[in-house]
Amino acid sequence: MYIFAHVILKNINMLIINKLSVIMLPLFLFVLLTSFVKDVDVQQLEERDHITYLKGNQEPFTGNAIVRSVKGTVIIRTPYVDGLINGTEY
Repeated sequence: MYIFAHVILKNINMLIINKLSVIMLPLFLFVLLTSFVKDVDVQQLEERDHITYLKGNQEPFTGNAIVRSVKGTVIIRTPYVDGLINGTEY
């Protein structure tokens, strides 16, 4: 009886771990990938030939262009990838 219960508990534990892995891996990847996106004030950007660059850089800008209110809170965030708007402002 003990061996049978042990095998069942072991299988249940493996099933729980597998389900948690399926849930946690995408969440971990999302947090990891979004943590490297930089927010830059829109005043630090410039447009050349319809491509947006961080002033002084030769590579197209990837990150979020932000506009702040007088109080300093972000009121507009526009995502860019390779110098082009990617998605919607929020």
